Amino acid sequence: MKKEQKPLALKNAPMEYAPANELGVVFLFAHVARRLQFRIEEIRPQFPDCVAYRRIGDEEKKLQIEFEFKLSSFKAHGHDPAKCDLIIC
Repeated sequence: MKKEQKPLALKNAPMEYAPANELGVVFLFAHVARRLQFRIEEIRPQFPDCVAYRRIGDEEKKLQIEFEFKLSSFKAHGHDPAKCDLIIC
């Protein structure tokens, strides 16, 4: 029988363990978005997953964001990098 590995424990985070899927990545991003000066307009099931604005100086820039559990999934899903400003893994 294969020994089960325990997930990576997180300290001072809203989750007990590191994300095990894309939804966990979205959850953690939601908790740090304001601190990183993102204002989320929409989270949706189609590509890109998120439309947000980020304050840069005196302006806000609109950003198309894709969430992935693993960066390799971005290419595997056939996403167009030209239609995405950030990939959050």
